[in-house]
Amino acid sequence: MFCTNCGQKLDTGGINFCPYCGNEIIFKENKNIEELHSQEQTELQLSEDDSLVETLQKQVVRKRVMEPLVDIQWENESVYDEDIYHLFWKHMGRPSQYGEKVILTGPDQKESDIERAFCKNLDISRPIMIFDYGSFDEYGFTEGIVLNCQEILYCIEGKLGRIPLCEIANVVFVKRVLLVPAMVFRLKSEEISDDIYLTGIRNVEEFVDRFRKFIFELNHIGCEEESTSLQDDENEQRKIGEQDVISQKINLELGRICNDNSFRSDYCDFGNPISLKNSFRLAQAMEYFKIDSQERTYMICDSSMSGKNCTEGFALCTGGFRFRYDKQSGVILWEHFADVQIKKFINCVKVDGMIFSSAFETKKILSILWQIQNSIKEIYK
Repeated sequence: MFCTNCGQKLDTGGINFCPYCGNEIIFKENKNIEELHSQEQTELQLSEDDSLVETLQKQVVRKRVMEPLVDIQWENESVYDEDIYHLFWKHMGRPSQYGEKVILTGPDQKESDIERAFCKNLDISRPIMIFDYGSFDEYGFTEGIVLNCQEILYCIEGKLGRIPLCEIANVVFVKRVLLVPAMVFRLKSEEISDDIYLTGIRNVEEFVDRFRKFIFELNHIGCEEESTSLQDDENEQRKIGEQDVISQKINLELGRICNDNSFRSDYCDFGNPISLKNSFRLAQAMEYFKIDSQERTYMICDSSMSGKNCTEGFALCTGGFRFRYDKQSGVILWEHFADVQIKKFINCVKVDGMIFSSAFETKKILSILWQIQNSIKEIYK
């Protein structure tokens, strides 16, 4: 006989579970081989109205087969589980760098007992990653994360949550009470997930950054062209209205000034525009500064204590001077930025009364802001 889940040939005596995939074996009695063969042929027979894919999908649902028989639909493109495995491994790198609590699996690796236990208890297909900082036993999963090719499951104090990977719009690193590291998901519906604690993971910020890049590539976030030439922008100006021409001029000036005055820094990122592919801060700033995913960002100044989380600071974007100050997010539109007071305050930058820490780079940052302000005054004359 054969396993109905993985298709491996099995011995008929003394087993209740498949030794290859862990699927429960149900012995059918009082039916001869011919009856069983006839039933299977009838079940798999295609109707005149159903395509092969639709028929297979029905078989998957009816038999509760966890490994998909057909490719899953992802952002209007076909993505196989094996492709997701390889994409995940490409971004996450060596599992040893995250510590012993993080287990990365793959299609070429033999399935372990703990993987089979997770699959059985959580009713999921084979995991890509397991992070268990609580305990997992016969009573279930208590604290941590399980990721497979379709969704991420997390458990906090016995509460189990499930989020489809295709619904995640951003992954944000946070530190909560007692500086406990965690990550939070913002969904495409604008909902915010629970804090998913990462206690026990080594190189935790790199872990979140790599996981974010995996999600972004999987969901095609930030894959649009990053910049256009000056000539392209000038040609486009002839086709758009007066307000859009002003916006284009501002974008050109932002890109030029930030590019000409960029400098190496532990607290600032520069780009024309900044790309999600090479900036850890941009995804953090998108969340805390409320930057739209369609906006271009040319400079980020991170005033948080670590200089990495963007819980306070500002960014120069197409939509304006976006900031987070005193736990409040906001924006100063460029048309109003021309009249804002910008000056040095001790060793900080003061913009419209808001004080942003700038370490030893205050003069450089002030120079950029003053140049932008003067250019905007010229544009709006």
